[in-house]
Amino acid sequence: MICGLMVLAACTLSAAGVKQQARQGDARAQYELGKRFSERKNYARALPWLRQAAKQGHAGAQNRLGVMYERGEGVRMDTVEAYKWYTLAASAQNSFAMANRISLERRLCPEQIAAAEISARLQHSCAIRLSSK
Repeated sequence: MICGLMVLAACTLSAAGVKQQARQGDARAQYELGKRFSERKNYARALPWLRQAAKQGHAGAQNRLGVMYERGEGVRMDTVEAYKWYTLAASAQNSFAMANRISLERRLCPEQIAAAEISARLQHSCAIRLSSK
C-alpha cells in the first residue's frame, strides 16, 4: 500500500508541476492540461489552456481546438473555425490535423474554405509577431 501511495504522490506532484509550467507560459504544459480537461469533458477548463498553447503554435492544441469547434464541445459548433485550426496544425505537419482537415473540407463550400484560410494566415502572422517581441 505504501508503494501505491508513493505512486499517487508522484502523479500529484507531476500534475502540479505541469500546472506550474503552464502558468509560466509553457505551451507543452498548457496543451497537456487542456488535453486532460477535454478528455474528462471539462471543456470550460480545457479551452483557456488549449487556446494559450495554440496561439503559441502548439500543433496538438491547434488540432484539439479544431476538433472541439467541429463537434461543438464547449464552444458553438463552427466548421470554419475548426478548419482554421486544422489548417494551422497541418502546416506544422500534424498528421491528425491533416486528416481532419481533408475530412472537413469535403463538407465546406469554397467560400468557407477561403474564409478559414484567411483567418489561419492572420492567426499565424499574429503569432509570429508576438513570438518576435
